[in-house]
Amino acid sequence: MNMKIKNVALVVLLVIAVTMIVVWLYQRHSVYQKAVGVDPATGHTLIEKYYCSDLCPENGGTYIVFEGVNSREECTNIGGTLFIDPAWGGYIGCGPK
Repeated sequence: MNMKIKNVALVVLLVIAVTMIVVWLYQRHSVYQKAVGVDPATGHTLIEKYYCSDLCPENGGTYIVFEGVNSREECTNIGGTLFIDPAWGGYIGCGPK
């Protein structure tokens, strides 16, 4: 019986640890964004978006980007300015020229 209690306690601790890691990762890559206007050249809604890569919040920052432009290709097609993560090279967003 004692071994069953230890196993249950271990599983509970693992679930708590995994939950805490998931919450931390979600907060690290914050979903903060705020609409700030519309770009007259493209008609796209502009949002202020927080982005942080590897060291947060020290190396995080806000960007003014087009809402719904989710790839380098889309950004290039509308003639926007690409924002690329300096640490990992990933796509951050696409802003007006």
